[in-house]
Amino acid sequence: NGISHDIRTPIARLRFALDLTRNCQTVEALRQHIQDMDMDLDELDQLIKDWLFYAGLTSTAKQITFDTRVEISSLLMEKTNSFAPMYPNIRVISAIEPLNVLGNQRLLSRCIENILSNAFKFARNDVSVGAESTKEGIAITIEDDGPGIADASLESIVQPFVKLRSQAPGESYGLGLAIVKTIVKQHKAELGAGNSKLGGARFTVLFPHRQVH
Repeated sequence: NGISHDIRTPIARLRFALDLTRNCQTVEALRQHIQDMDMDLDELDQLIKDWLFYAGLTSTAKQITFDTRVEISSLLMEKTNSFAPMYPNIRVISAIEPLNVLGNQRLLSRCIENILSNAFKFARNDVSVGAESTKEGIAITIEDDGPGIADASLESIVQPFVKLRSQAPGESYGLGLAIVKTIVKQHKAELGAGNSKLGGARFTVLFPHRQVH
């Protein structure tokens, strides 16, 4: 049901844009409709990639190792720097200590990327990223000043195929946070979701001391 719902929306938009091209009176109007269809195809492509990634991630037959020393602070900075040019109007506030954990480099990269993607997408002006050592372990925190998350939705937001609409039409968390939750669980870490002092969402990944290297 979740897959069916997700895939029907961009397909419906594609059909609508295709119908509109038949009545275009100018080249510019035609180009705009083609661009809209191209964006819908990109969305479909990303949906399929996420579904396949999630299926592989939750497959019991797939063996994944979690014994690599990962420079989590460098990974966090690298991913943050990759998003910043795409959002030139968003200020990045960072407080990142040099820290390492034991885990899977590829999966942790995807985990951070998914959280940051939502933070930049929903932020109005600011995104905050941090990594620090606490008495419980190593904590990664990513916050934004967007619309935030209703308290009643904090548990459901990390479930697969549950979409919570932000104040920006057409944007949602989609499957990304379900992937994050699975990766965090596989690393014996904890995922926290709440509201930030910035006014938006706040996500925290806490690696216990046994995962710190």
